[in-house]
Parts: sequence; structure tokens; C-alpha cells
Amino acid sequence: MNPLFHRSVRTLLFVCAGLLALLCSHHDTQAGEANGVLRIGVLAFRDPVQTERQWAPLARYLGERVPERRFVMRSFTLDDLSKAVARGELDFVLTQPEHYVHIRALQRGLAPIATLATRSGNQAIAELGGVIVARSERNDIKQLGDLRGKRLAAAHQHSLGSFRLQQWTLLKAGIDIQGTAASITFTGQPQDQVIALVLDDKADAGFVRTGLLEAMVAEGKLAPERLKVINPRRETGFPLLLSTPLLPEWPFLASREVPQTVAKAVSIALLELAPDHPAAVAGNFHSFSPPADYSGLETMMLELRAHPGRLERFDLQDIVEKYPYQVALVLGSLLVMTLLGLIFLIRSRRQIGAALRERASLLDSLGEGVYGLDSAGSCTFINPKALELLGWTHEEVIGRNPHALFHHHHPDGKHYPSSECPVHRTLIDGQRRQ
Repeated sequence: MNPLFHRSVRTLLFVCAGLLALLCSHHDTQAGEANGVLRIGVLAFRDPVQTERQWAPLARYLGERVPERRFVMRSFTLDDLSKAVARGELDFVLTQPEHYVHIRALQRGLAPIATLATRSGNQAIAELGGVIVARSERNDIKQLGDLRGKRLAAAHQHSLGSFRLQQWTLLKAGIDIQGTAASITFTGQPQDQVIALVLDDKADAGFVRTGLLEAMVAEGKLAPERLKVINPRRETGFPLLLSTPLLPEWPFLASREVPQTVAKAVSIALLELAPDHPAAVAGNFHSFSPPADYSGLETMMLELRAHPGRLERFDLQDIVEKYPYQVALVLGSLLVMTLLGLIFLIRSRRQIGAALRERASLLDSLGEGVYGLDSAGSCTFINPKALELLGWTHEEVIGRNPHALFHHHHPDGKHYPSSECPVHRTLIDGQRRQ
């Protein structure tokens, strides 16, 4: 049979298979909700197994509060959570704020219905920050400026507490770490790996979110005297170690596929969860509050060129970052064109200069007096013979009106108006006169 026919059939089969897979995927994403099962994805910034164990009681609590619904909690790394959101596999998401901004671009309609408040003892903490740490014996690292040329470690380039806030703090101090650091290692989750790199001298300094150091000390995984905080700062009412400004804590997000009545019921259940409830105690958080204002975060991300919607403020630096080779080619072409233009200009000026010198030499050799005027009637050149006949010097004539110098009177002493002067009249009407 015709090979073209075989290729067409294979192509058609591939297209049909792709459409079938897409339909099955969509069916799977809807099946859970239709069967009363709602899936919650939570970011595991520490151990994934520990994270699922930590948040499973919250899923059971929501199942008790929302009739005829069962909630299933799954933990993800940051990248895997993004993929699950893009595939539409989750009904609710609990993640850090910067990640929310990124996954919102993957699934329209994903919106916060509550904001997490962590705990320190019995105190609610509604904000998070970043911490910069180095080994205590590193006397060469005492302040932000000392991080230039150092090996840095962070969890992820889109981690708010373990990279972005530290990057922002350093930039405000005039330090672009992506341009001045010797290296930046992104370890992925859990963030404990950042601390391990610093302690093992594989990184000079590390970036982690607030609360991690205190948690590792409480778990017996870190001796507090081994690390020091760079750029320590205190914020009123904030009890944790801190190096950066604070931003609102994690949002609890609902997919647009979740019925509004269900999303509302979940939101109410979260807001009514008491700090001493077993779900809050097991999750090591205090409570949930109404959705926080994340506009400050988005402004920071735009200024750091880390916002997925940064094309709204597209400028020259974005062009250079996106099209470096094309920009280099254009700049190189412009440079070549500029050099060629300069060469042409220099050669033209030399040719004009040579022509002027040749004309001056010709005029100087004439046995008759010759001078020239511009459109205003001022003398632009005069040859030596004319100066000799008139009795003037070159400096006295150039730039002056010749009529006012030596045509202003008749031989008998009467005034000679310029309107009667044939030279002046020719200058005005362009007609030739003897």
C-alpha cells in the first residue's frame, strides 16, 4: 500500500490516543470530586512522610465538618506539586506564598480561602521570613556584604523563605547574589539539606525559612551553638530567628472545580479550627485566618523579575535575558555599521577638505580679485588679489557685508543704497548681471 497512507493512519491513531488520554485525565480529575473524595496537596518543605503524618489529622477534621465528603492529604516537593496542579489532580492546595503565585498561572481560578498561622508555644504567627546562617566559627562572615564571593545554599529558586526573601534583603543592601556569589546550590526539599551543606562545609552560608532552626533544635537534630544568624533582626511580636522582612504565611487554596458550597464549608471549618484541636496540635500550627493580602509579595517578585506575569513590565533587561544571542548579533551589527559610518565620514571630510584647499589654491593664483557671499550677504571667502586691490585684510572682510565695507558710496561721494547694487540684487533674485 501507499507509504503516505500508512503515515497518515499512524498520525491519526496518535492524535486519537492523545485525545483519549486527555479525556481520561479530565475524567480522573473529576472522578474524585464526584465520588465525594477531595484531594489536598501540601508542600513538604521538610520530610515528605513526616509532612503527610503531620497534616493527615487536618484532612480527617475537614471530613468530619463537611458532610458526605472525604479528604485525602498528599505531600509533594515544590516541583511535583506544580505538576499535580497543572494536571488538575488536586482540589485544594496548601503551599508557600511565592509558589501560590506561580501555580495560579498554571490553573486559573485557584484562589486562597484561608491563611495559615503557625505557632510558637501558644502564640499564633501569621507571617514568615527567611534566615541566613553560617557556621559559628566563620569569622569572615559577619554581615551581608561578607556573602560576596561565597558558596551559598538554598532549597529552591522559587522558595520564598529559603531563597527569595534573602535575595530581596541582599538586593536592598546593594548585593546581587546571583552576580556576586561564587555559587548557589539549590538542594530541593527538605530544607534540612541546606543546613547539612553548611555544617559539612560544602556551603559557606545557607538560606532557610523561619522556624526551621528552632524545629531542628527541638528535635535534637541541631546544636544551636554550631550556627549563627547573619543580619539578625527583631520584629515586634515575632519570636523566631530572622534575617529578612516578613510576609504573610501559607495560603490554603481552592480549585475552581470545587463547588462553591464545598469551598465555603471548608473555609468555615478552617477558620473555626481551635488552636488546641488535635488536628492543629498534630500539624504544629495555631489556626487559620481569612485570606491575607499578598500584594506586597507580588510587588517584590516583580522587582526581582521572578513574577510569572513580569511581561507586564517588560523592559530591555528582559529582552537581553530572553534573547541573549540575538541581542549580541544586533549589537555587533550596529557596531560594524557605526564603524563603517565613521570611516565614511572621515573619508568624506578629507575629500571635502582637499576640494576646499584646491579651490583656495585656484582662487589665490588668479590675477583678478574674487570674493564670495552667503545668502545673508556676508563674505565667506576673498582671494589675495581682491584684498590687494581693496586695501583690506582677510580678517577685516570675512564675515562682514562687502557692500557696507566698500560699496556704500558712489565715486562722487553720494550714498550708494544696497537696493541699487547689482551684486546685492543678484544675491536676492539670482539673475546674472554684468
